[in-house]
Amino acid sequence: MIKLNITNDMIESCKEKAKSIGKLKNSITNGEGNLSGVLGEYLAHKHLPRSIWKNTFDYDLVENGVRIDVKTKRCTSAPKNFYDCSIAETSLHQECDEYVFVRMLNDMSKAWLLGRMDHKEYFKKARFMTKGEIDLNNNFTVKANCYNLQIKELHDMFDIHTALKQLDVTLKQVKKTRAELPKLNREKVDHELKILLLDLQLLQQDLIYMRDKDEKN
Repeated sequence: MIKLNITNDMIESCKEKAKSIGKLKNSITNGEGNLSGVLGEYLAHKHLPRSIWKNTFDYDLVENGVRIDVKTKRCTSAPKNFYDCSIAETSLHQECDEYVFVRMLNDMSKAWLLGRMDHKEYFKKARFMTKGEIDLNNNFTVKANCYNLQIKELHDMFDIHTALKQLDVTLKQVKKTRAELPKLNREKVDHELKILLLDLQLLQQDLIYMRDKDEKN
């Protein structure tokens, strides 16, 4: 589980995309979480450096041909490893190969990348919950029929190999921006530098996560 601080620049960069998406038909929160959902996709995309942000009805990212749906859930406090991830029953028709799960504070100041899991593996391990049922693991009242799985069952989505890939992608972007500098206007330069700064800030947080994880072991 990776804890991330969300900056105002990250939020602003996702606002327009959130507006273009509109109300999601199969969201458990009835489309109320568009911006947090887009932010979740953004964070997952940045932590899967080889992924392409597609944002289709069935999936959000594609990484080496694997279609990934990002599930973001808003919360009021830091998640515990015995909390549940959820997939709505109404989302079962979506054609994806893998899920990435994100928790985000309601004020969108912090987020947690919980982990990832293959589609088939998830439903093999998940338990079915019905609307109105109380989940005894966390006393949460289920809002809609869904398939739940504890966070601790997910696979970690960040390691040293991911960090190196992130660094490689950022270095390539730096070289590309440097080569294009003579052709870019001030506004475009500011935009490109802002993207690079966000990428480096995320990488810094990820490396801190790795350091803290190693110190605990």
